[in-house]
Amino acid sequence: MGYLNYQIEHHVWPDLPMLKYRQAAPRLKAICARHGVPYVEESVFRRFAKLWAILMGDASMRRAA
Repeated sequence: MGYLNYQIEHHVWPDLPMLKYRQAAPRLKAICARHGVPYVEESVFRRFAKLWAILMGDASMRRAA
């Protein structure tokens, strides 16, 4: 569904072909774990719901502390 579940990979490697995101995800998870950076995984449906709430003004794009 549009590869929304691989947005982290897309932003880390913007030139990576989208068909490679699935292969890149485990590598990126390991890098994040090694450096204590949260790697948040949500279903594409949950991400779409969050996006919709932001677009409708029901939520903000505030950053996690």
